Amino acid sequence: MYNPENRYISSIDNINNSVPEIPKPLGFDAEDLVIDFLSSQFPNIEVRHSTQEEDSGVKQITKGKQIDAVAYMSGLPAMVMQITTARDPKVRSEKMSQLRDNPFVRLDEMKPQDPSVPKVLISVDANSTEAYLKDKDFSKHPEIFDQILRGIVNSLNFDLIMTKNPKEKQRVSDLLDVFKGKNASSN
Repeated sequence: MYNPENRYISSIDNINNSVPEIPKPLGFDAEDLVIDFLSSQFPNIEVRHSTQEEDSGVKQITKGKQIDAVAYMSGLPAMVMQITTARDPKVRSEKMSQLRDNPFVRLDEMKPQDPSVPKVLISVDANSTEAYLKDKDFSKHPEIFDQILRGIVNSLNFDLIMTKNPKEKQRVSDLLDVFKGKNASSN
């Protein structure tokens, strides 16, 4: 016998069964991965997670600093990072726009005379992040090394073009020397 309620329930069950499993969000894992990478590969750099106030972008808010991590050199803020595993071109484009609109950031801990720090966008592939979570040996994941360094260097090159401030230019140049593998004192 035809029962509209049973048919409706059956229809809902079929829809639910056909929906692909939503992958586990990897954003926080990618942040940990980048922090671990920088801390282990660059001993002169200290890295911390952002504060809640710094990471106002966690809910895709368009205002605020939208920072996931902060890197320090010689005890001073050196750069801030936005880290993503987003595959969606629209999300990636939005993050690029955020970098373009705010290539330098001031942190609450900074003194008024301190120059703003450059912001970088690091995009780590979700599959690479998942592989790293299974085996946290960076030597087995050379693609991660490339993804992180490419994001940092490309962003810093952009930041260098975007500033006219000599102190900001010097900070970016010093960071580029570090991440390109140069000795800053050889310039």
